[in-house]
Amino acid sequence: MLCGGDEALEMNLERLLVEEPSGILSFGGSRMALLDVESGFWGLRHQLEALIGERLTSSVLQQAGANGGASFAQSFADQTGTEGASLFTACLAAYQAAGFGQFEITNLDWPIGNIRIQANNSFESWMYRQHNNKPHAPICAYSAGVFVGFVNILGHRQDVVCIEHSCQAKGDAACVFELMPSAAAEGQQVVSFNPEPGLGRQLNLLEILFERMPVGIAVLDRAYYIQRYNATWNDFSNKYAPPSGKPLAPGICYFDHLPNTEATIKPLFDRALAGETVWENNVRLASDGIVTYWDVVLAPVIEDDDVVGMLTVSLDVTERVKLRQDLEDRVVARTQELQMLLEVAATANSSLKLDEMLTRTLDLLVDLVQASRAGVGLIDEATGQWQATILRPEQNVDPTELEKVLQAGQSVVQSGETRYIAPNPAAGFLEPGALLPLKIQKRKLGVLVIIGARGSNFTAEQLELFKSIAGQLSIAIEHAYLIEKTEDMAIAAERNRLARELHDAVTQTLFSASLIADVLPRIWERDMDQGRARLEELRELTRGALAEMRTLLLELRPATLTETSLAELLRQLVQAFGGRARLPIELIIEEERPFRPGSAQALPPEIQVALYRIVQEALNNITKHAGASQATLTLRFEAQAVVLSIQDNGRGFAVADKPTHSLGLSIMRERAQKIGADLTIESQIGTGTTITVHCPVANGAERKNA
Repeated sequence: MLCGGDEALEMNLERLLVEEPSGILSFGGSRMALLDVESGFWGLRHQLEALIGERLTSSVLQQAGANGGASFAQSFADQTGTEGASLFTACLAAYQAAGFGQFEITNLDWPIGNIRIQANNSFESWMYRQHNNKPHAPICAYSAGVFVGFVNILGHRQDVVCIEHSCQAKGDAACVFELMPSAAAEGQQVVSFNPEPGLGRQLNLLEILFERMPVGIAVLDRAYYIQRYNATWNDFSNKYAPPSGKPLAPGICYFDHLPNTEATIKPLFDRALAGETVWENNVRLASDGIVTYWDVVLAPVIEDDDVVGMLTVSLDVTERVKLRQDLEDRVVARTQELQMLLEVAATANSSLKLDEMLTRTLDLLVDLVQASRAGVGLIDEATGQWQATILRPEQNVDPTELEKVLQAGQSVVQSGETRYIAPNPAAGFLEPGALLPLKIQKRKLGVLVIIGARGSNFTAEQLELFKSIAGQLSIAIEHAYLIEKTEDMAIAAERNRLARELHDAVTQTLFSASLIADVLPRIWERDMDQGRARLEELRELTRGALAEMRTLLLELRPATLTETSLAELLRQLVQAFGGRARLPIELIIEEERPFRPGSAQALPPEIQVALYRIVQEALNNITKHAGASQATLTLRFEAQAVVLSIQDNGRGFAVADKPTHSLGLSIMRERAQKIGADLTIESQIGTGTTITVHCPVANGAERKNA
């Protein structure tokens, strides 16, 4: 007798056992068989455990029991016409009569809320004890499945599960089973019930193959209801499912569990249900604010050529995608930083004037880093005093506030360390500030100050960028200092050169002219012919002095070298050298070009200046070293070239023996090389020297078209 049974249902179970054809028994409308349960079931369980492990074996057996229990309960109910709790009690009595153990219902809350069953000598626990085998977990999986099949069919449900709390095989006093809806199972590992034989067979096979894989696996029916899922899929749900969705359980619609994902997932599901195997990577799911990424495979579950559901295999790639996105963001940020540094470096080197360079650079810096203002303070390294400050955008600063900033800047310059001042309204700091030392190795140049916008803060990455910018600015400031120093040295050197030229050329020429002028009256009175000769000499000296002065004026105003024709420049140069050295120099101009600065007929400025300097150096060499009594300078303009020839009748030299690094010759060769000209030197001892420069020059039309 079963506890909780109905007297009206104390039926003769023997009348339910009917022999149909010979050797075929039917019990309650279900086909039965007589076998050695102990030997057969023990062998079956151990074979399965060897293949798939203990936990999966229990899961498979529970599913098998659920399908068997459901089949019996359905046929039994059809024959008796009884419903509800009484019918469940009768099914349990039939299971006991079949020899599967002694069962007592200790709690029966129907419709299904909670059912507890206490069993003694349940065939599985009895079998383990017969073999002196003590498992570490309850093992009455088949019986638990049978109870699930009974309840789900008789209660017209699909979500009731069974948990075995204690087991005699483990040494407990009795086997205790509890049946409840899956929603009340409190996350315990359960196996769902599904009476459809097509999906049922598929589910057991899938569980065997995939339960242990570290990917989420679930099976959904054609209406998107979750039929079964593995532990990994359950872990994914615990980690990512939003609180607004229904808890994960068999029989729950996927879109109720993960709301607001239909637009993304439903088209993929429908493709799988249409018979297609779907592969998609980096699928983005956004369910009520929780964003995740998945590599998914969706495969149709086919039974008798019909798609009865679909298998979903999901790999969580959220971390991978976010890491990739973070890497991409960092690459973009780094690229922007490098671009910013390039722009700062280009701007800082766009002007050789320090003030202009700092103004441009600070304006760019304010724009690039979205600062409210930026400034530079330069310090006199010798005295340690501020020698210049510049602030952009330009604005009036309260002297007291400026003094505070300069004091902070002094400490930064001395320590060589960056100082960050966070916003502190209580202390009057409404904006973030960064003070960075400007230095080159041990040289202290000053400080760069960057003030951010109100309500902002500088990040560690921004401060590192500011340090790089300060380094670029330091190099630019040092470069500007060196340029200024170089310019000062160049100006001093040029002044010295002009002073020497005045002394060596013009002053001596004028002195000679002055002496001749002093004695000329007396010579004229004694000998008029000699006086005329002296007068002609005086005229040559004054013309030479005038040419020398014009040449010096050209040196003082270099632009004149490109504003005057090459032929005219050479005429002045010949007069200057001829007057200075008392050397007859013949100038020959052949096919002189019309000249207008900037016109197509004019020589390119760089070619004209180089040719002028080559002639100047050659005449210097002739007057100082050649010992010549005459020289000839020829300038010839050809269709696509200009040719210069400087010839003297001096002492000459052996070209092969002349050092290649001779200063004068080296300078001429370098100038010719820069303009793409060929320079040749012909000389022999005692026969003078000829220097020829052949420079290709496109005609006016070609240069214009180019």
